[in-house]
Amino acid sequence: MPLPLQGAFNLRDLGGHRVADGARVRFGAVYRSDALSGLTDADLRRVAELNLRTVVDFRIDEERKLGGADRLPEDRDIRRISLPIDPADPAGYVEKPLAGEVESADEAAAYMKALYATLALDHAPQYRSLLKAVLDSDGEPLLFHCTAGKDRAGLAAAFLLRLLGAPMSAIEANYLASPPARLPEGIDIFDSIDPALIEPMLGVDVEYLREAFAAIDRAHGSFEAYAATALGMGPQERRRLARLLTEPEGGTRSGPGSTE
Repeated sequence: MPLPLQGAFNLRDLGGHRVADGARVRFGAVYRSDALSGLTDADLRRVAELNLRTVVDFRIDEERKLGGADRLPEDRDIRRISLPIDPADPAGYVEKPLAGEVESADEAAAYMKALYATLALDHAPQYRSLLKAVLDSDGEPLLFHCTAGKDRAGLAAAFLLRLLGAPMSAIEANYLASPPARLPEGIDIFDSIDPALIEPMLGVDVEYLREAFAAIDRAHGSFEAYAATALGMGPQERRRLARLLTEPEGGTRSGPGSTE
């Protein structure tokens, strides 16, 4: 479940997921989220309890200008890392509908599947850098996010859980737990778009995630090969990742955002 915040709606602990060798992801080690620019003062006090040491932002400059910079507890020494992934590649969430190039919900869904394949293959360097940041954090709390926390951050969470040995059923369940993205308020151009055409772009669909992994298999032969060559996560790195982020099943829960 997301942390109960007023200014962010998709901040979640990855802890509790069962992975390989009878282990589970530690609570309080890695968090995924939507943008943190809208956090209230009360939210900041809640986020301060997470003891974050690193925050990774997948938003591009235009998104930060529109939504604002992350608000983080000022009394904490938090490392900020920018790994911009352009969600408008190969086209933005609304450009095609606005241009009249999307005529059905099926076309919108097809666009999203193509987008996920592009994210996985063309933006592997950013995901590789995220994983390096996780290793560099040496087990201290890290949070990664995009704007809605469902696509770019959703793939990041999926890759991380897959590297730790989580079953695809758990990976897909974590992905599907994201609520739909929220359109920016006060921008009337969205009023001209048929909601049926934009809804597939705002929500999550397991077929989008499956297309990302299928694209990986087509391009690299397997996720293991992709992990080693594109993500820089060979056997040694994966063992260290597991040492940092997992614990035996039945280990002590930790972290104020812990949820099963």
